[in-house]
Amino acid sequence: MMKNDLVVLDVGGKLFRTTVSTLSLCGSTYFSSLLSKNWLESAKQDDESFHNADRSEINKRPTIFIDRDPTIFHLILSYLRGLKLHIPENLPLCELEQLADEADYYMLNDLCRQVHIEIQRNKEVCMILYEYEFDYL
Repeated sequence: MMKNDLVVLDVGGKLFRTTVSTLSLCGSTYFSSLLSKNWLESAKQDDESFHNADRSEINKRPTIFIDRDPTIFHLILSYLRGLKLHIPENLPLCELEQLADEADYYMLNDLCRQVHIEIQRNKEVCMILYEYEFDYL
């Protein structure tokens, strides 16, 4: 990994640090468009000066602002890092639906599909619990 592979994303005011490699794992997505060839070429030109920079210079790297709600973004980034869906057990249905919306926005089609499967499972469990509750009234 080159030093210039590091990327700082400002998602709705919250900073996330990752790499170009991580953001590029899924092919044609929002991130591949964001990190276009022109952006990558300018980052490569800065590599030598970045490599020799002290920590204060590294912290001054420009951030990429994404005007989205940051509360679910850590799940998006977690997915991109391992291409596996990791959903906390207690994640409410409304946040699962928000994750599906965010996956769709970022054009992460496989993640979107996986989240919709989880939403369906969640709804089925809720229906079973609801029916079970009325059986004992």
